Parts: sequence; structure tokens; C-alpha cells
Amino acid sequence: RELRHPDWDLGDMGGQVTPRQYMELMASSKFCLHVRGTRVQSPRLIEVLTFGCVPVIISDGYDLPLAWLLDWTKFSIRLPESEFQRLPEVLAAADW
Repeated sequence: RELRHPDWDLGDMGGQVTPRQYMELMASSKFCLHVRGTRVQSPRLIEVLTFGCVPVIISDGYDLPLAWLLDWTKFSIRLPESEFQRLPEVLAAADW
């Protein structure tokens, strides 16, 4: 199922982007999607934080890095994998 929304500007970069374009997209984004990968820890989540995006984490059973120090509920949005289709409504309701 496609998750496009009329208010979302997903850009039209033709698939791949240069490192500079990637950094510009991340820096100009309000929300940055983070989905579970194949590795236990991914640098992508920390990368999202350095760009100032609100992390949108779609994953089940994911131990967040630095959870002993950071209260992730204060600055991120989490959805179980089974609820990914609710993403548009969750982001629309987010008060960030």
C-alpha cells in the first residue's frame, strides 16, 4: 500500500541522491522515517537526530540506543510494524 499524502513533499529525486542532496533533504524534513533493518543497531537513527528531525520509528521489539539516558517518548513517534498504515493519521495528529 502506498503511503503518499497530498500534503507530503517527498521530492522527486529519481531514486538515488547525492550525499549533499541527502543531507539537504534530511535537514529540511520535519519527520524522518526509521524502519527496522537487519542489524541490531543502525547509525541511521542517530543520523536522524543530528539533522533535527522527529524520528518516526516503525519497528517491533527494537531496543533504542541510549535508552538508559534518553526518554525517546519525548522526541520520537513509534508505531508497531502492524500499524504502519496509520502513519498518515499519526503524523497529522503529531503536535511537534
